[in-house]
Amino acid sequence: MVGQEQLSLEPAKETQRDDIARVVRQVMLEHDLDPCRDHTEIELGGLPGAYRQAGGEFFVVLDPEGRIVGTLGIKASINGTAEAKVCELTRMYLLPEYRGKGEGDRILNQALQLAARLGFSSIELETATVFGAAIRLYQKNGFQPVPHSAGASQCSLRFKRDV
Repeated sequence: MVGQEQLSLEPAKETQRDDIARVVRQVMLEHDLDPCRDHTEIELGGLPGAYRQAGGEFFVVLDPEGRIVGTLGIKASINGTAEAKVCELTRMYLLPEYRGKGEGDRILNQALQLAARLGFSSIELETATVFGAAIRLYQKNGFQPVPHSAGASQCSLRFKRDV
């Protein structure tokens, strides 16, 4: 049965770019979000190097057979200062058949540990209201809403917590 064995989180490789894009597009379209907006396609074309250049890392979530079933990015936030190193959690997506089994919680906790190891003091994320289960996961794990001006973005909510 899907989800009985734990998923693993590994740094993404350029050779995985097409599979990463497939997962991101599938999850966005499932939630009626447009992957052609918000520079998503440009971002996908620069993976994983753009995240490394921003002081972070982009990860793939692998099932026990090594298939990419999710994604997760951590990169320095433009909201950070010298005193408070802030990172942004991005593209935390899991394919539908892997949700609701505790994997998201486990992966989020790994992301928090990775952010701490990378030297960040707090972590922010943007999300859309259509990701209700993800929002509940973030709040359960101590993320608090912060003021946010979405502008042209499809993400209307912003959350933050200390690492």
